Amino acid sequence: MSTNPFETQSNTARSATSNNPFEQDDFYNEEEEEEKEESPPPVKPSPKLFGRSRSKVDPREPKLDVLAQNEPKRSSPALSPAPSSRSRQLSDREQLLQQQRQQQHERPNFDEDTDVWGRSKFADEEGDKEVSNIKQQIRDTKQESVESTRRALQAMNASQTSGAETLGMLGEQSTQIANIDRNLDLSKAHAEHGASQAKELKKLNRSIFIPNIKNPFTKKKRQQLELDRARQSHAEHREERDAIRQFEHQSQARVDRAAREGGRLPEGDYRPSQSDRNRYQFEADAEDDAMEEEIGQNLDALGHATRGLKQMATAMSTEIDSQNQRLDRVNDKTDPLSDRIFTTTEKLHRIR
Repeated sequence: MSTNPFETQSNTARSATSNNPFEQDDFYNEEEEEEKEESPPPVKPSPKLFGRSRSKVDPREPKLDVLAQNEPKRSSPALSPAPSSRSRQLSDREQLLQQQRQQQHERPNFDEDTDVWGRSKFADEEGDKEVSNIKQQIRDTKQESVESTRRALQAMNASQTSGAETLGMLGEQSTQIANIDRNLDLSKAHAEHGASQAKELKKLNRSIFIPNIKNPFTKKKRQQLELDRARQSHAEHREERDAIRQFEHQSQARVDRAAREGGRLPEGDYRPSQSDRNRYQFEADAEDDAMEEEIGQNLDALGHATRGLKQMATAMSTEIDSQNQRLDRVNDKTDPLSDRIFTTTEKLHRIR
């Protein structure tokens, strides 16, 4: 056993630790180890100095500090590892930590905050999902557009059918109004004839003391007046018949023209061009092209039907105005005819 007190104190401090350096990792402090390495080793005086006065040291002898630095440290291998072994353990530990960090960085999903590859892959999946949702929304919207144009086309066809039926009814109504006007003219002629017959009957029914003798000197004048009256009545009836015939012809021509122009194809084309169609297509395929084609055809049909309905509505408006004017004239004929019939009836009642 060495008799150096400094070496004994150092060995005692080392023996406090475990012989296995790996079991003391939890109690190992790197800062304390660095301080130990930075601090100079304790001075180990030579045994020759013991018992010798310090003032009598030979100046030719090297200093104690130099001897202490040059003299190797003595330690027991069984109690604690040498400083070279401990530094080797520290380097091994650092290498293990570096390998562990490198493995953790090389893993695909190491950390959500620093994992660029994982975030990019997740972003790509989210982007693909969003694109798929947008495609589905576009497809659903186009399908709804196709269904909407189909329903609109059905409603437009029903409106066209109803408009054609209404035009036919207006044409029949015009014919009925014309027949009513003719019958009124005929009734007027019969009323005039009845009035003249009632007047002649009244003359014939006079007393025998008042004979019905006409003035022979005014015979030609009376005949001329009767002829002029008959000619005027005939002219009036002819004008009325011509007006009724013209009204009926115009009404029928108006209805036929509206029905014919309503079914005629328009000059322009409502179908969009291919460039306009591409604006509404994301990824064109056979199904998408078919839907676009059907939408274009339905829009064309809707445009044609709308134009036909407009022409029908214009023809109906004109026809109704014309019929209202004819009904006003019929009303104007009805009141005088009613008055004449009433007067003739009263005259007949007074004949005794």
